[in-house]
Amino acid sequence: MRVLMLSKALVAGTSQRKLEELAKFPDVQLTLVTPPYWQHDNGTRQILEKLYTTGYRMIVTPCPAMGTTTCTTILTWDKSCKRYSQKSYT
Repeated sequence: MRVLMLSKALVAGTSQRKLEELAKFPDVQLTLVTPPYWQHDNGTRQILEKLYTTGYRMIVTPCPAMGTTTCTTILTWDKSCKRYSQKSYT
């Protein structure tokens, strides 16, 4: 199963540990898309920390709504079922 995760929360290195665990499943191909930093409401920036990156691909790209929303979206593609699903969490 291919999994694409779009998340601003994963700029924090400790949060990436979960992705390493998910990537250990033999049928999971995981890709994370995350911004290079996140601007908090108080104006401070949290810079991307690459602490736990084993077993999955990380794409770093600017986010169009930095600092205005908290959103995580997970897209999955199951080839065997020819099925696509999306879950968003705000």
